[in-house]
Amino acid sequence: YGLPSLTKGGLPLINIYDNGNSPANIGTQPSTLGYSLEQQYQIADNVYVTRGSSTWKFGVDLSRALLNAQSLYSIAGGNYQFRYLQTDQTGAAGTQSAIGGNAVASFLLGVPQAIVLANTAIPYYYRWGAAAGYVQNDWRAKRNLTLNIGLRYSLQLPRLEKNNLQGFLDPSQARTVQLATPCQLPDCLPASAATGLPVITQASVVPFAFSGYGGRSRYLSPIHWLDFEPRFGFAYTPTLPFLRSWVVRGGYGLSHAPLTGQNRNPVPNFTTGAANYGETSGQTITTPIAVGDGTTAVPVTRLSSNPPYVPSVPVRQVLGLNDNPSGLIYNAAVNFPGSVQTGETAVPYLQNWSLSLQRQAGAHGLLEVSYAGSKGTHLFMPAVVLNNPPASYLAALVDLNVKATTTVPDPLGRKNSSGGNLSVPLYSVASKYLGYSNMNSFYDASGNSSFHSALISYRWQADHLTMYTNFRWSKSLDNASDASPDKQALSTGSVGGGQYSFGATAASDRSVSTFNIPYAWNLVAVYDLPGRGRILGGWSASGVERLTTGYPFTATIATDNFIDTTHTHEIRPNIVSGVPLLNPDWKRSCPTGTLCAPYVNYSAFELPPAGQLGNAPRTISGITGPMIQTLDLSVQKNIKLGEKRRIQLRVDALNALNHPLFRTAANVGGGTDLFGNYPSFAWTAATLQTVYNSWTAANAGTATPEGLAAFQNMILSQQNARGSLPADFYTTQLPARFSSTPANSFNITDPTGKGFKYYEIRNNLNSGNAIGGGLQNNTRLNQQRYLQFTLKFYF
Repeated sequence: YGLPSLTKGGLPLINIYDNGNSPANIGTQPSTLGYSLEQQYQIADNVYVTRGSSTWKFGVDLSRALLNAQSLYSIAGGNYQFRYLQTDQTGAAGTQSAIGGNAVASFLLGVPQAIVLANTAIPYYYRWGAAAGYVQNDWRAKRNLTLNIGLRYSLQLPRLEKNNLQGFLDPSQARTVQLATPCQLPDCLPASAATGLPVITQASVVPFAFSGYGGRSRYLSPIHWLDFEPRFGFAYTPTLPFLRSWVVRGGYGLSHAPLTGQNRNPVPNFTTGAANYGETSGQTITTPIAVGDGTTAVPVTRLSSNPPYVPSVPVRQVLGLNDNPSGLIYNAAVNFPGSVQTGETAVPYLQNWSLSLQRQAGAHGLLEVSYAGSKGTHLFMPAVVLNNPPASYLAALVDLNVKATTTVPDPLGRKNSSGGNLSVPLYSVASKYLGYSNMNSFYDASGNSSFHSALISYRWQADHLTMYTNFRWSKSLDNASDASPDKQALSTGSVGGGQYSFGATAASDRSVSTFNIPYAWNLVAVYDLPGRGRILGGWSASGVERLTTGYPFTATIATDNFIDTTHTHEIRPNIVSGVPLLNPDWKRSCPTGTLCAPYVNYSAFELPPAGQLGNAPRTISGITGPMIQTLDLSVQKNIKLGEKRRIQLRVDALNALNHPLFRTAANVGGGTDLFGNYPSFAWTAATLQTVYNSWTAANAGTATPEGLAAFQNMILSQQNARGSLPADFYTTQLPARFSSTPANSFNITDPTGKGFKYYEIRNNLNSGNAIGGGLQNNTRLNQQRYLQFTLKFYF
């Protein structure tokens, strides 16, 4: 029979593994796997008309883009898992419990333990178009004044899908549904004891509204018809005697960002459900057969026979669109990767302006002083959680010693994407829309940015030598440095979201951009060696020296802080006022490593109370990476072969001096957050005894029954009746040199309780970031000294 597959081809993932051992994997299922075909068509023309001192330009640009895409992640032929269990012979009682058992043997027999196959593979056919026209006039108004005035009209049609397989969750179409059984918060179990929290008797069910159905537009977002882009520029030479050697230039322009469709990815991608088949479930043959000893059994799956059944359900049936002219999907919408389109919809645009003064300096020099600025408006925000539960409910869960991410059966009895019983996190039960744990905004155009820079530059050019140097100061501010849902879309590696994702205001996330570099100096030199002939002529050498400050620091907590599980690594800690942000003990001679003082001062930060947001800014301009210095060199030799042909010999050395390049540890999730998980809020006498014994063993065995009892009472006396510590129990200022102090060095028996808090926080500190102390060595990663030898032929 071969291996059944929903796709046109592609090797399935053959996963062969034993306990703690993976002999081999065949095939793969990376997130980039898929089919993609993109086509672009364009018609453009420009007309130039000159009349005296004025030149008119007219132009038009029409474009059409088509993208056929199909994501194959987790469905490319399926996932076949082979384990030792299928070739294990269980021994009799009292003897060896297992005989044999080998995953490779199970694979050779063709008997998988589990198979994962999606119920359908959905192709998407996206289309979008654009049109633009402009008029521009270059007018030499005077001998010393030239003006440039223009206006461009931009029309961008938002993306549509040929079969209308896109849309949004639409809260305006929500239905109120009565629960079959009242739900007692927090756990929604009928037998729950009284908790003081409300009882839910009804819920709002939000439908997914497909575009192009029920009178809705086929476009993903509204069309904006009035996007005009004015342009203005001038060049002026003053007539005053002391200013005649200067040239003043300036300009202003407005431009809209292109709507090109979310990195060419299927959004939303409905191919998320996958059926999991066991040894005897979901196969082609499921009827029990006699095995010869009077019993029956269901035939197991074999790659050579009785393969799993591939549903291959039609797309419209899977999505619930059959006989559904409204295109509204209610109960199943909780499984869709749907987002809500907020009322703040617009085409992002950027305004740029500049002013420069330029003059000749000496016989070979050119001096320029300039300013440039920009302002981004209606920029797209990252995904923002729109279904946050009340803060009082989160606080009550902490008080009850219940984590908000704990899942419970859906009180509405809805099914998951595989047809099984749906479970929902507790934080979504008390939310406005019950059970929607991933309800986010999309195309939320409430972002903004500003940029200002000052530049002074000097260029010197002689017969064989050209030198150019500049110094730039700049500052970039925004409330979201990246609109992509991909965490690693920026070269800085920083996540794009902020605490706006958790219900905070967008203004609270406004800070310096994650890519902001305030100071930069560059020196460029190109030297053409004098000489003639094939040996001495044609040589040139060049070099670029750069000195820049580093990126700002992003202080985050790895955990979800008892708020939700959709966005982690984005909640920020509190900043302790009056404490230096940079570690006073850090030394450039020992920048990073376990034996070096951390770069970031951990004592300047503290954990916020459980269920609350921290007060640290999204990025901290007071902590930037150490100065970055690089020198790039190049030597070239050009040998002419006639009029047009030549050979070029070239040697390039990037970061020639191999300077170490450090930057603040970018938060890309896992291993680089300032703090890791919260310590436990729930303690018992037994668990505290385990901690006490471990700590005393590391401190010369000072355990005593009296000391244990006092220690247990100190912690347990602070817990409420349900066995939970206060939400702000671990919100405490940390002592100096905290991250480099071993946990066992803190006295957990300190009657104030601080030692125990330090001990627990230190044990839960993010060890990956603590080692680097907030720094990453990019030299080891991707910017080490690099030598390149090149031979080029030009014909």
